[in-house]
Amino acid sequence: MATAAKAKNVFDNVKVAQVLRDGAIALHRTTVERDALAADNAKLAADNNTLRLRMEAEKVAMDMHDKGMHTDVPFEALVEHLEKRAHVDPQGFAVLREAVNLTGPDMMKAASVATNVNASGTSTDFERYILGDIE
Repeated sequence: MATAAKAKNVFDNVKVAQVLRDGAIALHRTTVERDALAADNAKLAADNNTLRLRMEAEKVAMDMHDKGMHTDVPFEALVEHLEKRAHVDPQGFAVLREAVNLTGPDMMKAASVATNVNASGTSTDFERYILGDIE
């Protein structure tokens, strides 16, 4: 009987060791999977941030061109510059975006200058001062 009890004890020890080994393998696989998912999540978050900054840069560039700012710079070049600025200096980009939002529309798009010539053939000094003819 002692041999049967001893054999059963060894059999139980083998089962316990096997359960511990299987548990360790399962934990290791779960850890590897978790780390891979965390890395994927970090990559996706970085990609999302990059796309968000690109979209914001495009919106600011569009607003700038609509309001008559930096119209001499091609749209794509302006977007690239603004996107780089957003990555390097997020606070500065936020201030620039707010400044563009506060800027009024391009008033020169709809403005027309009509010269008002009086009977003597000249405009008034005030009108010439406003137009920049007089300093």
